[in-house]
Order: sequence, then structure tokens, then C-alpha cells
Amino acid sequence: TSAPVSVVFMQHGLPWVVSAVDVGSFAGMATGLLAGIYGQSRIYFAMSRDGLAPALLQEAPTCAIWCGGIAAVLASLLDVKSLASFLNIGVLLSYAVTAASVLLLNSCNRKTERPLMLAAAVLS
Repeated sequence: TSAPVSVVFMQHGLPWVVSAVDVGSFAGMATGLLAGIYGQSRIYFAMSRDGLAPALLQEAPTCAIWCGGIAAVLASLLDVKSLASFLNIGVLLSYAVTAASVLLLNSCNRKTERPLMLAAAVLS
């Protein structure tokens, strides 16, 4: 393997630790992928229920199958570097949209009571 942690353990003569690290990394990646697909299908399901996505996705099993199928097709057609770039762009975009939404809501609802204040807001 070419993972830095595995290489160090192999150089110190601990091949059984390399196997444990490999199994753990595989389990972590599989868990992350499954959690991502589950979360994505739930978001699309809620969006379709609210009328923001096609009505085809209004049933949870159908939505999960579509999300998994699209992910499988993308994984088979694109290389890992491209997929990682898409993932980074998507995460950055979701954080930017969330931050912009919070700023917009705060500027539109100035008279709303805010029981929780942040330290930076108190100091300004």
C-alpha cells in the first residue's frame, strides 16, 4: 500500500498493523459513502415532497435507488480526482449558500428577538 501510515508501520516491521489500518480505512470510506448517499436521498425526498424536485422522488425507496444509481454511474465513468473535485465544489457551495442564507435572514429580520447572541456580535 502507499498510504503514509501503512508505509511507516511496514518499515517498522508491523505488517499486521498495516492490515488493520487498511481494513479500518475501507470501513471508514464505506461508512462515509453510505451516510452521504442516505443523507442525499433524504434531502431529495424532502425537496420532492415540497415540490422543489421531480415527483418521481416522492417515495423514499425510489429516491434512494435513484441516488445510488446516479452515484454508481458517476463512479464508473469518472476518475477519482474528478469526483473529489466535484465533492469539494459541492461542499464549498453548500457552505457558501448556507452562510449567505443566514446573512440574508439576519438582514431581513432585524426586529426578531434573538435570545442567543454570539460573542462577536456583543463586541461589535
